[in-house]
Amino acid sequence: MKQISQVLVFVIAIVMTVSCQSSAHKSSDKKETNCCSSDKGSDKACCSSAQNKETSCCSSGKNKDASVTNNKVAVYYFHGTRRCATCQAVEKVTKETIAKHFAGDVDFSSVNIEENTEMANEFHVSGQTLLVKSKNAVVNLTTEAFLNARKSPEKLSEKLVTEITPLLQ
Repeated sequence: MKQISQVLVFVIAIVMTVSCQSSAHKSSDKKETNCCSSDKGSDKACCSSAQNKETSCCSSGKNKDASVTNNKVAVYYFHGTRRCATCQAVEKVTKETIAKHFAGDVDFSSVNIEENTEMANEFHVSGQTLLVKSKNAVVNLTTEAFLNARKSPEKLSEKLVTEITPLLQ
């Protein structure tokens, strides 16, 4: 029974990820706007962090990895231009967790894969992905992120803390 529920959880995570990816791909035929240029569905936290010079989906620099060289651990959230509520929740919970538990020690970058294909290719991602990267490891937390960000954000936060803490030592 436990195996069946684990498989079911995995299938749900894949369906949610594919759903978000298909929304992003459908929008690619239309004229794109970044998250700051539209009132509908814009991510105000994203836009305000861009004004604070943090790396975010609103910044247009080619090398979004420049800020992470100062720290041992970096967290990357890759996403498309159009994002569902779950995609936005993953970014929000991750950003808040890092600010609360790892301020100054862990860098967070939200990367629009449609605007920064170089970085997406570097990390071999093609859709919504949450990665924790250290000098020696890359941890993929995408499944946990999409399963928990909206309904159980505390679980995603706990998972982030659990995975990041040992990488800082």
